[in-house]
Amino acid sequence: MKAFIPKKNGETKSFPVWFDKNSIELIHSKKKGHAKHKSTNSLADYKSFRELRNRLSKIAADIRSDPQSLWRYINSMKSSGKSPRPMFLGNRSSEDNGEIASLFAEFFSEVFTSDHIVSPNFNIPEVLFC
Repeated sequence: MKAFIPKKNGETKSFPVWFDKNSIELIHSKKKGHAKHKSTNSLADYKSFRELRNRLSKIAADIRSDPQSLWRYINSMKSSGKSPRPMFLGNRSSEDNGEIASLFAEFFSEVFTSDHIVSPNFNIPEVLFC
């Protein structure tokens, strides 16, 4: 049964979904810059850290001054509920809804067959069926 159950990789997101890759990298760079400044106590490392901190502060200030821009960005990232085009099964692909449905049916008919269905045994006494 374990062969047919998909496994999750256990990856957890530590940032909200609206953070793009550049923002996450900037935050990581700032943290590394802070750690480097603390370990070396160098003026050059402090200036580098300060620049990264100021860039993040400016982004936060821009969001506070114009929150609609953040919400426009978040709403633009929401999925439309449509399936991605084209859909693939093996080496075949399709953009037609009917053919896509057939690809799904074929995929699930191969994965889930009646051989894998186990009927439960409910030992119900016959007196209940009077």
